[in-house]
Amino acid sequence: MSLSLFFSAHLAAHEGRTFRQRRNSDVCEIFSGCRSELASKSSAALRSPISPALDLSSQLDFCFFVGDLNYRVMTTTNGDDPVVDEATVNNDDDDDDDEADDDDEEANNDYNDTALASIDFLRDELSLEMAENRVFCNGWIAPLPPFPPTFKVVRGYQRCVYNKKRIPSWCDRILFKVRDNTSNSRNSRVSLLDFDYIPQIKSSDHKPIRALFEIYPSPVRPLVQHETWRIQDVDLIIDTNILTLDDDDDDDTGRVSGNKNTPTKRKQSKAPQPPQLLLRVLTTPREILKADAASSLAPQSLTATWQNCLTFNLFLEGGTFASRGSLHLVACDARKAKEKHLGSADFSIAKIRSFTIKDSPFNFVSIPLVRNDLIIGRISGSIRRLSISH
Repeated sequence: MSLSLFFSAHLAAHEGRTFRQRRNSDVCEIFSGCRSELASKSSAALRSPISPALDLSSQLDFCFFVGDLNYRVMTTTNGDDPVVDEATVNNDDDDDDDEADDDDEEANNDYNDTALASIDFLRDELSLEMAENRVFCNGWIAPLPPFPPTFKVVRGYQRCVYNKKRIPSWCDRILFKVRDNTSNSRNSRVSLLDFDYIPQIKSSDHKPIRALFEIYPSPVRPLVQHETWRIQDVDLIIDTNILTLDDDDDDDTGRVSGNKNTPTKRKQSKAPQPPQLLLRVLTTPREILKADAASSLAPQSLTATWQNCLTFNLFLEGGTFASRGSLHLVACDARKAKEKHLGSADFSIAKIRSFTIKDSPFNFVSIPLVRNDLIIGRISGSIRRLSISH
């Protein structure tokens, strides 16, 4: 059985750096809110509750994110805010400008025909932000649109006639992510069969888009019998770029002060501090891990090193757990009685098992530490002793 999740969103509008950062923040807040909501209402059909400590995309097989994401084509090379008409920026939403602008086709031909060739997809905000790990990190894929920009078009025309007050942009997007929980490449589990826009729709200042995917469920490879794994002598090095607040009521959106990639939600009176790191072990599904496991506390710092820090048992009850199970190392800030989950590094149990067959340690280097699909650090280390009994 494979589990899928679909996000649909309309992100903040307008051109420029300020609004681009707001869109990034919107995505982060959506991921955080959905994670908490699903965790509180998880169904028995999922076999195991969704954990609020982990990103949804690390617990579900396929995720899709669609909508008017409003990322524009940048007009400057340094990312600064462009010069925009003041009356335009003061609109509540530039998707809803006066339709009078759309009535004058001759006045709106600045970006049509040959001039459209000057619109460079290399300046597409979404692609640039993803490349800089500011949004949709850790495996999200945004297919390149093989069609013209879908915003802002003049209503009533099948061909793309663009409003002269806007830089034509690919605001309408479809992204997907596949949980890497098998030994095969994640891209081999999904195929994009069709991706296009629909020019026949003429009633909006956007041209709608569509995509057709073929997905391949997780294969179930039954084990000969149930297995018990004993993992010992785990060496770990963690390096984070996130500072946290002492306030117990700090929000859970991932927009934590000190993370250079995400704007803060509100002003804070206290200066952010380095965390006191410890690592906890979680699994998906939860039943694989029968007892809590955690490292010792590290000194308050953005980096920490542990040797022989973890010992725990995993119980694999048949093929489903072997093919779909994941191991998560969750970084926590333990300065308060209520630990704050900072992010997690995720490992496929199927991949770990492939190393045991070769009778070699499972080494991992620079695995992303992720929260709300933003990379907040890296974890490296090795599992030096792993024994399997039946």
